[in-house]
Amino acid sequence: MVRRGPKSWMTIEEEVFLREQLPEYNRCRHRKLYGNFWIDTFRQFFNLWPESTHLHQNIDSGIPAEGDLTPDQKQIVGLAIIKRKEVSHIRMRINEYLVTT
Repeated sequence: MVRRGPKSWMTIEEEVFLREQLPEYNRCRHRKLYGNFWIDTFRQFFNLWPESTHLHQNIDSGIPAEGDLTPDQKQIVGLAIIKRKEVSHIRMRINEYLVTT
């Protein structure tokens, strides 16, 4: 897979995972029932790629690679998960457009 433009917010493996979800996403789109789809997709995504791992790679985040998190660190991870879900939802719509055009 060749990338052009600015660096993606996700890895190639994460993008492949989301692209694999497109058939089910399209089925949900026709029924206009996304609830279980997003719950299952995000659960799988964050089990494979925990947000704390992404944050740990950013030296400024202060999130440790291992061990328990402080309440402040948990809040940082929680906010990052919310942001990633928002971006994932937008990305899924873009992918849907690319697949159907």
